[in-house]
Order: sequence, then C-alpha cells, then structure tokens
Amino acid sequence: RVYFNEDVDPSETTLDWEISSDGETEALVLLPPAAVDKPRAVLHFVGGTFFGSAPKLWYRKLLEGIVRHTQTAIVITPIPVTLFKSPLQHTQLTKKIATG
Repeated sequence: RVYFNEDVDPSETTLDWEISSDGETEALVLLPPAAVDKPRAVLHFVGGTFFGSAPKLWYRKLLEGIVRHTQTAIVITPIPVTLFKSPLQHTQLTKKIATG
C-alpha cells in the first residue's frame, strides 16, 4: 500500500518517465511518486512487436496505474520494429522449438 500525505491526491501526482541507456539499448524507467520511500519491487515490462515499440503511448495508463497503486518501479524495454526485420525472429524461434 502506498501512503501519501492526506492533502495530496495520489492520482494528481506526476510520475517521471526517465530514459536509461547503455549506448546500445534504451529503456524507460517509471518510478513511484516521491512520497514512496523506496520501491518494494521492480517489474520489467517488455513491449510486443507493434504496440510495444511505443509503450509510453500505448501502455501509459496501465503502467502508471500499476506504479500509482503499488510500490513498484517499472523498467520498460521497447522493442523496435522495422518493416523488413523484426528483432523478435518468430520464424527462427518456431523452427528451433519444432526441431528441438
């Protein structure tokens, strides 16, 4: 349970979407509001092929709702999508599983 100052409505507090990068990959980090001393858990959200390429746009309400109602920090890894090459390689993975 997240405890706030009684004068503060948790739904009105802003959440900061931070960008973290190691130079090769990029992730978004969504931390609980400042009223939360420290997160109790860290959730890794991996985007899917289409909607997951822009998680801040497509999953904003879901992810911010999780953060607002729990003491959870979320690391969001978008999956970049290109027209001709998917980084997920579904066909290769299926063949590998089938030949097992």
